[in-house]
Amino acid sequence: MITRCCCTILLLWSTVAFAEDQAISIGTVSIRRESNKFTVTNAKKEYRFSPGDTNKQAFVMTLPLVSVYGHGGQVMRDKSNGLVDLPTGRSMSPADFPSFPFLDPQEKYIGFLLNSRDHDGQSVQQRIIFDTSSSAVYEIKSQDMSMPQWLFRDRILIGYVEQSMVSLNVQGVKWAYGPRVSGCYIFKNTGNVADTTRCRDLCAQKYVALDFSEEEIRLLKLKDPLRLPEPLRIKVLDKIYYGLKLGKKLEIKAFIESLGPSLKGKAKVLIEKVKPF
Repeated sequence: MITRCCCTILLLWSTVAFAEDQAISIGTVSIRRESNKFTVTNAKKEYRFSPGDTNKQAFVMTLPLVSVYGHGGQVMRDKSNGLVDLPTGRSMSPADFPSFPFLDPQEKYIGFLLNSRDHDGQSVQQRIIFDTSSSAVYEIKSQDMSMPQWLFRDRILIGYVEQSMVSLNVQGVKWAYGPRVSGCYIFKNTGNVADTTRCRDLCAQKYVALDFSEEEIRLLKLKDPLRLPEPLRIKVLDKIYYGLKLGKKLEIKAFIESLGPSLKGKAKVLIEKVKPF
C-alpha cells in the first residue's frame, strides 16, 4: 500500500479534507486514488474518474445488472439498485469494491458505473465490469437511465443490445423520443465483441413489421406533426431509423418525401446522421 500524508486545502469559505493517496489491487485490477481522483487499470484498459464531478458521476457496482434511476441527467444513487459511493475521505480497502458473479460463477468480478450528462440533461451510463482473474473488461452502455436489453441463451447471459435514444426536434419537442437498436455485443473471454449480423437481423425484424394503414398515411400529410398520435410518431421514426440502418436510403428518401412539409424537413436531417451497419 502506498501512503502519503493527509492534507487539508483551505478555500475562501470552506475547508475540504482529501483522503490519503492510496493504491490497492484486487486480483488483476489496480485501483489508485490521488486527491480523490480514481484510476482503475488492468493489463488492457485504464479508466479515470472523479466522484465529485456532477456532470461525470462515478459509482461502485454491487450487482452486474444494476438498474439506474435519475433526474435531469444525474444518477440518484439512493433510488437506484446495485450502486454504492466510491470511498472518499478515508482509507480504502478491497471491501469497498464488492465482487459479484457475472459470466463465470467461479470467478469474481468488480464493476463501476460512470454517468455523463450534457447541457441538455441527456445522459450516458457506462457499466464497466472487470474480471479480477484475467484481463477481460466488459463495457455496457445505455442512455438516459434506460436498461440495456440483455441477451440470453438457455437462461445464460451472453451479451446485450445497445440502444440509442433517438428523436426529432419538432418545435422544441422531442418527437417520437425513445430507444432504438444501435449495436449488439456478445460477451467473450476477452471482453465485448460486436455482432453486426445479429444487429441487422433485429433491425430487419422491426422494419418489416411496420405497416401503415390508409388513415395513417393520410394523417402523415398533416401540416402539424404534433397533432399526430404518439404510436404513429413512433412508427414513422422507427421506419426512417431502421430503414437507414439497413442501408435502404433511397426507399427512406421516398418515404420522407410523402410526409407533410414540416415533418419532411425535420426527418431529412436523419438521412446523413444515421449510419448503416
